[in-house]
Amino acid sequence: MKVVVTGSAGQVGQRLANAGAPQLALFPFNRAELDITDTDAVRRICGELRPDVIVNCAAYTAVDAAEKNSSVAETINVTGVRNLLTAADEFDARVIHISTDYVFNGRQVSPYSIDDMPNPMGVYGKTKLAGERLLLDSPTARHTVIRTSWVYSASPGNFLTKMIELLNARDEVGVVADQFGRPTSADSLAKAILMFVEHPNMTGLYHWTDAGSASWFDFAKVIELFGRRHGLVPEHALIVPVSTDAFPTLAKRPVNSILCSQDAWQQLGYIPRHWIEQVELCLLKLKQAVD
Repeated sequence: MKVVVTGSAGQVGQRLANAGAPQLALFPFNRAELDITDTDAVRRICGELRPDVIVNCAAYTAVDAAEKNSSVAETINVTGVRNLLTAADEFDARVIHISTDYVFNGRQVSPYSIDDMPNPMGVYGKTKLAGERLLLDSPTARHTVIRTSWVYSASPGNFLTKMIELLNARDEVGVVADQFGRPTSADSLAKAILMFVEHPNMTGLYHWTDAGSASWFDFAKVIELFGRRHGLVPEHALIVPVSTDAFPTLAKRPVNSILCSQDAWQQLGYIPRHWIEQVELCLLKLKQAVD
């Protein structure tokens, strides 16, 4: 089975590109190699490779910057998805698209299921939702959208690695304690995507996260705990809880973006690890890279 992976320089794309999947022929492309907003380039690559599946990890994910650069976010998150969909339908491929918890406004008390009505608050969430709908409304009905949340890895540029940097640079770090979600390891998400690849009947919309839930403060405290245990964080560093109001941002964040992932877990026969366990595994990987 031929699988094209877009956005291979990102957290999840990197892990897919390096996945040991002998039953799959993976063709990873970073943005320089395949810009999904380039209609001709998308059609040319798909025409040459004739993939069975296109996994779209390419996205504009800068939540606050999207408020100022809405046209750029829309071009990548909507036009780019349309280009992939058009090529997939022409060459008889299936698209597996990664989306986000930010399609919800966060006002619901319980975890969000796939049946709950999206209502994004910012440009990022709105453009990601528009991209989802292109695929889910396609008459071919063979595409898959996977919403996930709070993705992190040992690579630079995410919450976990940022916390490690801050704890090494400051004596005290304030972290928001009144927003809640499900931290998800890029490693486990990549494994899940490969399972979806191998299940062509799993089309439509799914939620996928690691098990458990947390506030950003809870997430940071676990990073601090295991960071100290594995020599990545100094003993004197301290994390303190703060409110959302203490960190004003251009884009509003959902208070509750916990996604209910049981349906996907059950259909794949998968028993998820708790996010706390996944954080320690990620920090161990980070330590190995540092050593």
